[in-house]
Amino acid sequence: MRRTRERSVGRRRAAGCSIGLLLALVAGCSGRRGEEAAILASRCAFGAHEELGEVGGRAAHALALVADDGGAVALWSEDSGLYLRRLDRAGAPRADALRLGPPCPGGLDAAAGAPLLVACAQPAQPGRGAPGRVVVYAVEGERARVLERFEPVGEDARGVAIAADERGWVLAWHDARRGDGAVWRVRVPRQSEAPALPDGLGELAALVRPVPLRLSREGWRAGPPSARLVAGRAWVAWAETTLDEQGEPIGDVLVQADDEAPRSLATVQHELADPRLAALGERLVVSYRDRRARGRPQGYALWVPPRGETGSLARLAPSNLDSPALLVPCAGVALAVVPRTHSRHERLVSVRAHALDSLEGEGPELQLYEHGEAYEDAAALCVPGPDEHLLVLYAARESDEHEPGHLLSATVTCSE
Repeated sequence: MRRTRERSVGRRRAAGCSIGLLLALVAGCSGRRGEEAAILASRCAFGAHEELGEVGGRAAHALALVADDGGAVALWSEDSGLYLRRLDRAGAPRADALRLGPPCPGGLDAAAGAPLLVACAQPAQPGRGAPGRVVVYAVEGERARVLERFEPVGEDARGVAIAADERGWVLAWHDARRGDGAVWRVRVPRQSEAPALPDGLGELAALVRPVPLRLSREGWRAGPPSARLVAGRAWVAWAETTLDEQGEPIGDVLVQADDEAPRSLATVQHELADPRLAALGERLVVSYRDRRARGRPQGYALWVPPRGETGSLARLAPSNLDSPALLVPCAGVALAVVPRTHSRHERLVSVRAHALDSLEGEGPELQLYEHGEAYEDAAALCVPGPDEHLLVLYAARESDEHEPGHLLSATVTCSE
């Protein structure tokens, strides 16, 4: 299927191969009967597809997708700014896009709630004398205000994470300059949970600010963090690497709960491991990227085990782009959402079901793919309810055949 340059926002579309039932083939659009039979036997399939509009510039800098009353909130950063758009349960727009502020070239994240919290990383621009910062917005309806700013943030910063509950929120971010990298975290209580000051010092409350804590080790190169609040505990995951005797990266995927000492979940040989946390009840699963024996980068995942125990590692799809490998528990399975290359210029988003307990793959890979397109980034959310399903937000960069860049959404439903 080929789109013209004139795109109608919100139009229903079938992503990938037009083979009926909006199903994509494991090996592109070959249409071989055996592959079609395997797809039809899969417990998961694509549902609704929506086109959400164009992106200013060659590509979106970053994406985020969070739950909202009646649907979801899609967020993205492009050259002209940071934008928000409310979607229904099927990923169709419910309102026009809302500009929140300047762009977030260093990444963005959001935490559902009232208000919605949005974290935006704005790396330093030494040539312009602009210091870097992480900005946290509070969004209520169509109004956004700056809640907090944390600085400085170096010119090579890449990644920010935020999570919230009824007691407050936790923010983690990546800070890097001249190749070095560190991860910082801050925990901010809601006003009702903040410690009371002695009588006569109430006017100083506005001056009491949370102090960021460095999580990563000195002398190691840390990458982007991920954060979750589960049962009142603040969890942060990140990866750190150094160079071995052959000059190859070697390091660990690390996780920290509250103020406990960080612990290693897995060793990695890839400086862009980019671990991501997801929760199912009070259980946490981490997905990340690794490049073993100088091979092709691959997605991996494991349930976070109790301290002192070792988790069982499962393999996800190939993950050879800079985008993270996501794993989202939803509809009785864990769904892996992994952008990867398809050809020299084309990029697709792989979606595959994995068993909840073992995380082993179940059935064939589904693909969000279209000829000539480069889908280089994705975000995913489990939409709860009687028809619980996965919602995927994904972005195409500008290309000769499909310019300019644009945003799309798709749903994935799974049967028992």
